Amino acid sequence: MDRKHANKKCARASLIPFHNPTGLTTTQAHRQQLLALAEKYECPILEDNAYEGINFDAVPAPIKALDKNNLVTYLSTFSKTLMPGLRVGYMVVTGKHYQAIIERKLLHDLHTSSISQTIVSEYLASGHYRRHLSRLRTDNLQSRNTMLQALERYFPEEIRWTVPTGGLFLWVQLPDDIPIGTIRKEAFAQNVYLACGSAFFPDKQGYPAMRLTFCLPPEEIEQGISIVGKLLKKYISKGCVDTERLVVKHRISNYQPLVHSL
Repeated sequence: MDRKHANKKCARASLIPFHNPTGLTTTQAHRQQLLALAEKYECPILEDNAYEGINFDAVPAPIKALDKNNLVTYLSTFSKTLMPGLRVGYMVVTGKHYQAIIERKLLHDLHTSSISQTIVSEYLASGHYRRHLSRLRTDNLQSRNTMLQALERYFPEEIRWTVPTGGLFLWVQLPDDIPIGTIRKEAFAQNVYLACGSAFFPDKQGYPAMRLTFCLPPEEIEQGISIVGKLLKKYISKGCVDTERLVVKHRISNYQPLVHSL
């Protein structure tokens, strides 16, 4: 367990909180470095914080909070925390881009549902949203911990994963030779759906991986991880993976995040 967690701690860099699909969160220093580069090259930043509010630990301030030159446009939504069907989000825009974004919004969909916006407004004003987020964080933390414990219990030693501090996902890095497509089909036949890592790379290129979501009830998480773990062990035992080479490789290499640090 210690060796696995040591590997995971090497990968704490992403460009947004609770990055989808990795579940990673960038540090405050990384955010400041990113903003400094944006200022140097006059490059706008679109900060998408869809999972705002569903953190388990304290998180750094948004990049927008550090922005003194109006380079950052901040986005978030209530679809991940309140009700997906409402389809209500919001933006924080300052500086020269404000009017242009307003115009593009009007041209794109003319008008967001007044009923949906009113529902969200009344819910926020009532104070229920803060209590709802508190319950959601508690439930998600329990589910995340259930998944982490199940991964330790059922997955082979050759597998590594991230430990998110919020959001809904974690990222599993697989051995190079594992037949993830076959495993995905066999898992689906047992009512377990896996998101293959290739879907999150340009042109579906990259290393073998999968995204797992922990927003399900603990008993379903336990069952699903058990099924996937058995499939992984089956194909490793069949010789699909060179385990001797893999163990040495994992001892001398760090975790490879989907989004590399600057």
